[in-house]
Amino acid sequence: MDEQQDLFAAKHERDKALVQVEKNAESYPDQAMKVVVKMAGIMTGEDIRLHVERQIGSPHHHNAWGAIINKALRSGLIHKTGRYVSMKTPKSHARATPEYRRHQL
Repeated sequence: MDEQQDLFAAKHERDKALVQVEKNAESYPDQAMKVVVKMAGIMTGEDIRLHVERQIGSPHHHNAWGAIINKALRSGLIHKTGRYVSMKTPKSHARATPEYRRHQL
C-alpha cells in the first residue's frame, strides 16, 4: 500500500510541476518575443538566446528556446537567410546553426 501512496504522491508532484511549466511557458516566450522585436540585422538562435537572457533572464527550461525561435519564424519576425554558421559559445561546440535576418520595423 505504501508503494501505491508513493505513486499517487509522485503523480501529484508531476502534475504540480506541469502546471508550473505551463505558467512559465506562457509568460517567458511572450516576454522573449518583446525583446526579439527590438533586435535587427543578422543573427542566430544563439545570438537571440544570449541577448534575451541578458534582458530578462533564462527560461524555466532550455528547451523553451526551440519554441521561441519557431514562434519568431512562424510569425515572420525572423527569416532564414539560407546560410549556416558556427555557434560561438563553448557549450555549443561550434555546431552549425541557421542564420536569420530580422528587419527593424
